[in-house]
Amino acid sequence: MTPIRPALLAFVFAVTALPAVADESATVTVRDTYGQLVTTLTLSDAGNGVLVTGTVSGIDPGPHAIHFHEKGVCEPPFETAGGHFNPTGHQHGILNAEGHHAGDMPNVVMPKEGEGTIQIFAAGVTLARDAEGSLRDGDGT
Repeated sequence: MTPIRPALLAFVFAVTALPAVADESATVTVRDTYGQLVTTLTLSDAGNGVLVTGTVSGIDPGPHAIHFHEKGVCEPPFETAGGHFNPTGHQHGILNAEGHHAGDMPNVVMPKEGEGTIQIFAAGVTLARDAEGSLRDGDGT
């Protein structure tokens, strides 16, 4: 059995500043709380949001939270990433009737095998520099 990887996807996007190929896409390296490489995800601008795609393996089955965080640093014990990315001051929770943080995304549900594909649309964020909701801010959201 694989060791539990606590808080794996809760800090996915606070791992690195987004290295740019172009403003339309970026990649992020995902590491678990032990510092082990889990995967690399691709972020692509898609209309009024960003599409997050990739494959993940070796993860415990079940739901895992996934968020964009305020800062592009994520050092143990993973508090350096700050809170969820929230430029509009909304409440937490993707289903919040009042609107949600820009950093909130639906949970990723891993199958029994512990591997699967991630494809999430994150509304209200962009990779465009200097735009409202930009993930390319000065501290590498």
